[in-house]
This record gives sequence, C-alpha cells and structure tokens, in this order.
Amino acid sequence: MDTEKLAPIFEAVQVLSLRPGDMLVFRAPGLLAEQQRLLIREQLETVFSGRRVLVIDGGSELQVVREEKAVT
Repeated sequence: MDTEKLAPIFEAVQVLSLRPGDMLVFRAPGLLAEQQRLLIREQLETVFSGRRVLVIDGGSELQVVREEKAVT
C-alpha cells in the first residue's frame, strides 16, 4: 500500500466535532484492497479514540454519521 497517497487525505481534515455514538465514514479514492481498508480503519479508530469507523471505496471524504432523535 502506498501510504504517501493517504497523507493528503488525512491532512484535509481540519476540525471535527464528534459526539458520543458518532460514526466516522471514510470514502477512499478508487478501489481499496481489504488490507488497505483494515489499515485505514485501524488508524482512524486509533486517532479518533476508538470511534466506530466505516471505510468505503469511491470518492475521498471523511464524514460523521449521527443518530438524530425524533422531535415529537
């Protein structure tokens, strides 16, 4: 795996405000091998204190998935 290509992706993250229970979603550019997905997931879980992480192919984004409570 070419880790030099990952550095610019991670540098693009400037400020994240995470709440308890948030899940990070990382979209990698192009297709990833299973080993690459596992490495990225492991690194993000370490950097973001064990938060749940989903790594998917296609596009290059880091997002937060938050469960919103319904307002009645």
